[in-house]
Amino acid sequence: MEDKYDSYEEEEILIIRIHKGKHPINMVTTYGKQESGEVGVKEEIVQQINLWEQIIIEMQRKEGHVLWIGDLNVKIGNDDRGIAGNHPEVMHGDRMLRKLTKERDLQLINATEKCTGLWTSINTWKKDEKSILDYVITSRKMTEKIQMMHIDKEGL
Repeated sequence: MEDKYDSYEEEEILIIRIHKGKHPINMVTTYGKQESGEVGVKEEIVQQINLWEQIIIEMQRKEGHVLWIGDLNVKIGNDDRGIAGNHPEVMHGDRMLRKLTKERDLQLINATEKCTGLWTSINTWKKDEKSILDYVITSRKMTEKIQMMHIDKEGL
């Protein structure tokens, strides 16, 4: 097994590529920019998600599996493309992430029965302020491998 490390330090992205078998496994961890009302933040989020997409496209072009885990700082909603029990809020960056997962054929593991719990962020001062900001996302090819794992949303 060979490990290859790629780092996008400025963008808070770390990729570990494991070559085992026919298709490499790309383990990706990212930290997303927080969407706020500040001038320029929306454009930074657009650039960030576009970069994430380009990285995923390259991995898929090389027929690699994607296992993406991170604090993406997006609120994905609670409809059929979101997570049951979640808040309904979907903002600009959130819509972009939803589009990315659909277009790149990615599975949001947080929204599957393999994931227990719900909230990944709880305000310690105001216990009623809860959010899902941390996600596990895989390529559909990788989803079969996840079937053997147990993921606890509250343990991310």
